[in-house]
Amino acid sequence: RSLGEDDGTTLALGDNDGNVEGTELPDGELLGTPLGATLSLGPALGSDDGNAEFDGMSEGRLDGDTLLDGKAEGEDDGAVLSEGVLDGALLGTMLSDGIKLGDAEGAPLTEGRKEGTIDGDPLSEGTSEGIIDGTPLSEGDIEG
Repeated sequence: RSLGEDDGTTLALGDNDGNVEGTELPDGELLGTPLGATLSLGPALGSDDGNAEFDGMSEGRLDGDTLLDGKAEGEDDGAVLSEGVLDGALLGTMLSDGIKLGDAEGAPLTEGRKEGTIDGDPLSEGTSEGIIDGTPLSEGDIEG
């Protein structure tokens, strides 16, 4: 066997050792430069911030979120993602299945309704509103 530089390392037969600090290598395993990480046979661990990775799962950048098997998650701000629901940029809004939300300023959208630009006036289904200067229009009236 050949021995390079080691600092308190026990080498078993058949192992090659470069610069290892205080690490014991069992027979047949190769170890690089770990910083307090334990590597077992099979799983590969990248760099994660306090997250546990299981066999067969890949993880990107998460802020305190847990990934279940088979689900991928991007960046979200406190929104709950259920299976099959796509989430873009949401600020505390919960979407149920089949409902699409556009740019609404504090107004709830129900299924099948479309909302344009409204200045403080609620629109009911099928009603369109132009620019009104303090005068209410009833259906069928024309104002110049």
